[in-house]
Amino acid sequence: MRPVRALAALAAVVTALGAGLGAAPPAQAAGTGTLNIHVVDEHGDPMPGAILVMSDVGGFGAQVQQVSENSVELPPGDYAVLSLSPWGGVLCAGIDPCDYLSIGTGVAHPDGSLVVVEGHETDVELAAARPMSLAGSGRVGTPLVLEYSAGLTSMLTYLGAVGGGAFSPTIEWLRDGTPISGAHDTTYLPTSHDVGSRIAARLSYLGLAGAQFAELTGQPVTPRSTKSVEVGKVPTSTFTRLLRSSITTAQRGVARVDATAKNMIVTGRATVSVGDWSVTRALRNGRMSVRLPALKPGTYQIVSTYAGTRVFKASTAPSRTLVVTRG
Repeated sequence: MRPVRALAALAAVVTALGAGLGAAPPAQAAGTGTLNIHVVDEHGDPMPGAILVMSDVGGFGAQVQQVSENSVELPPGDYAVLSLSPWGGVLCAGIDPCDYLSIGTGVAHPDGSLVVVEGHETDVELAAARPMSLAGSGRVGTPLVLEYSAGLTSMLTYLGAVGGGAFSPTIEWLRDGTPISGAHDTTYLPTSHDVGSRIAARLSYLGLAGAQFAELTGQPVTPRSTKSVEVGKVPTSTFTRLLRSSITTAQRGVARVDATAKNMIVTGRATVSVGDWSVTRALRNGRMSVRLPALKPGTYQIVSTYAGTRVFKASTAPSRTLVVTRG
């Protein structure tokens, strides 16, 4: 079996635990059983990575070949399996808890679920979740947050502890598939320029990380992107307030319009109408005031409408009743 040459951060751990890398024997030997290991991605497709097989005493029994489907012959007994891959992160069977400490300490706690019986085959599947996703509404002014799966979080936590940011994936935020200049954090705040566009995050292992992970998996690491989120207009609410709800014909009514949005000042224009009369004005700090025309005695409905902009959705205020009496 040839020595493992993988991520520098993991190589020391693997070496210290006496792990090796090699292909499983093609035929079953006497006095052994076969452990078939299948590592798959979120779609159920085979996923390459390093696989560690641990015995029931907490030490490593063998490290099998780095492909998604493996068959390794082992003496009868209880075993645990741990997989390391760029996008699956840390995946386990028979280890509780399954986290980066299992790599760092090499201590396994098999739960008896992986039992190899002489002359029989035991199958185990390590299924990865979607490696990352976006959390957030996708509205202007509301952050989009890049979230990792538990397995990927576990591996990146470990790599961050032993290697700093050298092995972390590079983050790029994309607008309609094109990288957004300067956007490389785990959060992105959509702006007015993003309205109507689709935003996604793309992760890549570059430089040393890319080279080491390629050696770990036996093939180049393809960048992965999250599902995109369409950035929509910001919802608004419009309200009308009358200075007085009852006036005489000798007076002029006054209506104040407020257009609001969460954590933002609404811009644009609003219209106030009563009967066939209407006036449209620009909002200042999200509001405007209008002096109504002289009205005959009667009951009137005052309607205010915010027209919306490229950023803000249009909205209409509930009508307000104005009573005009002779005076």
